[in-house]
This record gives sequence, C-alpha cells and structure tokens, in this order.
Amino acid sequence: ATPTPSPTTIPTPTPTTAGIQKITNGSFENAFTSWNFNIYGGAATRAIVTDTKVDGNNSAKVTVTTASPNKWYIQLNQNPIAVTAGKNYTVSFWAKGSKTVNIQNDIQRYGANWQVYSTKTFGLTTAWQKYTYTFIPTITENISFTFNLAETVAGYWFDSVSIVEN
Repeated sequence: ATPTPSPTTIPTPTPTTAGIQKITNGSFENAFTSWNFNIYGGAATRAIVTDTKVDGNNSAKVTVTTASPNKWYIQLNQNPIAVTAGKNYTVSFWAKGSKTVNIQNDIQRYGANWQVYSTKTFGLTTAWQKYTYTFIPTITENISFTFNLAETVAGYWFDSVSIVEN
C-alpha cells in the first residue's frame, strides 16, 4: 500500500475578539501600507509574499542577510498607535522563520525618547504559530509596535498582526 502523505495545512486564524482594532493592514493585504521598515545596521530586504500566509492573500517576509548584535537595527513596525492608560490590549500575530530563531517584539513610546513599555522575545519555528499577550499601558499616548529582527540571518514571515483594545 502507498503511504498517505502527512497533510500540510495553513492554520485558520482565530477571529479577532470584539474590541477596537489598533493595527492597520495587519494581514498585509495592502502591501506595506501603514508599516515602516527601518535598517540602522546590518542588511535586510522586505517583500509581500503570496505562497505562504495565514489570513487573506498576503504575508510579509523580511530576509536578514547581514546580522547585527543590536536587535533593533532591523525593524518592521507600525506607529503611531494611540493607546489609553489602564485599558487592556490583546496583542497577537502569526509568525514563522526560515529556521528556529528568536525575535524581539517591543511596545514603546513613539518619538521623543522611545521609552520601552513592553519587550517580549518569541521563539519562531519553521511552522506558522500564533503568539499572544496582553499589554496595559500606564499612560495615554502614541506607541510604536515593533518587530526587532537584526540579530540572526534568517527569513521572518508575519501575518494577521493585531492589537485589540478590549
């Protein structure tokens, strides 16, 4: 008998919970509209891809070709995003890497001194995974939501990025 191949499936995204969506174009359906791509050191490229995705027709891919010890030297981010002190924000995104690799996700003050309010490290694998956490700001202001990617030469995919005010 011929063995049955293991299915390769793309996960179905979990519907966004009721609340106010703070991220614009989180599934990259409008290319990189509302997203910034910053390179302060190292080297990287960005692309919208259609061959691997979670939600809609597109996902974002960042390929780091020259690493830097400063994680923030290569960033994919969105700002400004208005948040309100004491509100509960659910942050979620789908991501994967070309190999097992860590990324850093920061929420920080937009502009001025770029004070970091939340920093999380996530271990990506070569399969799409959903990452979720809660953020409660202590002051009302504009923030920057940032993926810091400069530390490792690899490919990084992102889709269905969301910050929902609950």
